[in-house]
Amino acid sequence: MINQFTDNQNGEEKRAFIPAQLRIGEVCINFPVVPAPMAGVTDKPYRDIVRQFGVELTFTEMVSSEALIRKNCKTFELFNTAREEWPLVVQIFGSKPDVLANAAKIVENEGAAIIDINAGCPVKKIVRQGAGAALLKTPNTLANIITEVKRTVKLPVTLKIRSGWDKNTINAVEISKLAEDSGIDAITLHPRTATQLFGGHADWNIIKQVRKHVKLPVIGNGDIKTPEDVLRMFKSTGCHAIMIGRASIGNPWIFEQIRTFFIKNEYQKPGLEEIELTGITHFEKVLEFYGPRGLPYAKTVLIRYVKYLPKARESRNTIYSLNSPEDIVRFWGEYFSWLKRRRNQQQLEEENIESNCS
Repeated sequence: MINQFTDNQNGEEKRAFIPAQLRIGEVCINFPVVPAPMAGVTDKPYRDIVRQFGVELTFTEMVSSEALIRKNCKTFELFNTAREEWPLVVQIFGSKPDVLANAAKIVENEGAAIIDINAGCPVKKIVRQGAGAALLKTPNTLANIITEVKRTVKLPVTLKIRSGWDKNTINAVEISKLAEDSGIDAITLHPRTATQLFGGHADWNIIKQVRKHVKLPVIGNGDIKTPEDVLRMFKSTGCHAIMIGRASIGNPWIFEQIRTFFIKNEYQKPGLEEIELTGITHFEKVLEFYGPRGLPYAKTVLIRYVKYLPKARESRNTIYSLNSPEDIVRFWGEYFSWLKRRRNQQQLEEENIESNCS
């Protein structure tokens, strides 16, 4: 299926709203749309997949600074392929300036391209530590963290924030100016408050305000579900780049669709064949990376690809019930064979209807 946008703008007019590049320190990308760091999602298999669809800059899941300095092996697994994946952004979280600085040095030594400080995660177990979005309530601590990390590493350091802790403390502009004064190299803003979690709407006007008050690159994030949304955010906020989170889960095609949309004013949704191949490829990459212990997670990854397909619930239950990769691969093929037969039958019926009406 081809989606066409009817704003009467051609590709050249659209490109007028899109920055030609995103440059952060020595890192420069020509496609200023990036996937968000997401816990339980943006591991190496995910990053490998989205790069196939045009992504140039990827982010890790958030990495605990405390676990890093304790040399936790599973924590290193989150980014120990940084050199082969360059440019890779490693996002770290914590509340202690010295610990975050030491963690940043470890990340730098492992070959990361950029270090991102998480000051936006609203999850309770993170904010209880004074980390994530809790740092929006302690701007002096956040400034000390940025200063200490910048003093310790030579890499570019970026910051991800929310609009504020709650609706009564919207301070994204103040935090952004403070971060700029402390030496930060770029800011990503998800304009929801921490207490909103993912409810309500992202207030893109706050991105616009931050863009007006700082000179460094501003990356917009929040409520991006389609290529059309990307265009609207660029036009309405003037941001330098856009970050896509939940909309890319089980939908890596969104990045390729955006590229195509800005050139041709249209984009195609993936067909069954592409969903089948990409889903099982992602599944196999998870198993290759994690080994047998990765099977439960690999099932979850696979299920994300069928969320909007017919009999999604039944296929999900079947995948969860199977205990071997071979059985899952076999079922996957059978499921998509059924979907394709169903599609072909529907197409035949539509052709017969058109023939009878002509």
